[in-house]
Amino acid sequence: GTWVKASVLIDEAHPLSGDEVARNDQATRYGVDAIRANMDQMPILIAAKLWRLVTPIKDTDNRLVQVAFAASWIAVAPFFVWGTLIGWRRAAGVTWLLMLPVLATVASTVVFYGSVRFRDAVAPVFIVLAAAGGQWVFLRLAGRDTGKSSSANIAANIGPDRPQDAAIGRAA
Repeated sequence: GTWVKASVLIDEAHPLSGDEVARNDQATRYGVDAIRANMDQMPILIAAKLWRLVTPIKDTDNRLVQVAFAASWIAVAPFFVWGTLIGWRRAAGVTWLLMLPVLATVASTVVFYGSVRFRDAVAPVFIVLAAAGGQWVFLRLAGRDTGKSSSANIAANIGPDRPQDAAIGRAA
């Protein structure tokens, strides 16, 4: 597992005593002191946390699960990145809205700790944007002009520039 029990962090230099509030205050002070004492190591720590968030390798002894998770993330990640870039170019506002949960997950990872399982909460966003990237690649490989197609990006496929949305707007 990846959990660290607080009880193993207690030593003579860092005792925890008193009620729950006092122990929390002491642990917070020890943590802040440790950050200040190791400020030069913080970029490495943040990079390690972010790597744990995006790594395709899940921390498990089950080899089949590890391979399945790695294969799915390796297949989705490039399309997610490409779909996000396309989304920003075609519908930046919608893409930013879609990315808010992802950015919140990244911020939480930087502040607290990283885990591959945190991706699960934002997996629908990954799939939407990956589908947009995959559609763009598919249309490009099929020889279609993806630069003019408003449907080339699912994330950008929301709004009044779509013919069916314009028709709905006129009907109202």
